[in-house]
Amino acid sequence: KRQQAFDLLERGAFAEAQPVFAEVANSPRASRFDRREAGFFVDYLQLAMDLQRAGIGPWETLSDDPWGGRLRELETLAAALRSEAPEPVRWLTIHEYLGDLQTRYWWGGNEPALGAYVAIFDYWAGSTDLTEARHQYLRLAGRLAEERELRYDLRRLLLPIIENAAQLAQTAEEVQRFQWLWAHFLREFSDRPTDVIRRGA
Repeated sequence: KRQQAFDLLERGAFAEAQPVFAEVANSPRASRFDRREAGFFVDYLQLAMDLQRAGIGPWETLSDDPWGGRLRELETLAAALRSEAPEPVRWLTIHEYLGDLQTRYWWGGNEPALGAYVAIFDYWAGSTDLTEARHQYLRLAGRLAEERELRYDLRRLLLPIIENAAQLAQTAEEVQRFQWLWAHFLREFSDRPTDVIRRGA
């Protein structure tokens, strides 16, 4: 199945390759690395197809590097989408995919950190649609704060984002959730005094 998936990928048959990679990613018979690799390509192909639909390309030649090279290729293409996409929703969706790919699969000396996610937070911070901006900011902040696979060094970068989310929270449920998350992040990463951490402020 793995070889079949790569054959389809190299032919540019993304829609056909994605479910085959998904089979490998969920197969108990596949090795841990093969499942991780296949999981990468499930997300990669979703992002690639979104970019194709937006008219961003070309995709005739894929990078020989199945990890970092493909991510760099996607970063370059996705960056062009902000000016070319007629609607921001597609740009935001693609950057969230890209952020997931970066934080799950990138390692080495040049970390992209939370770049794609930060671009989304910056977009909503400058939006005039305050209700939707607050909803989307809290949605993504909460998802990232509770993401178990996010590495320690990347989680640390979330501290100011979680602080902003705690200030944006309005409903009783939102306030309880983000005050707890902020206090948890402060306890884990901040040098603030214990009494400040205890108050979550």
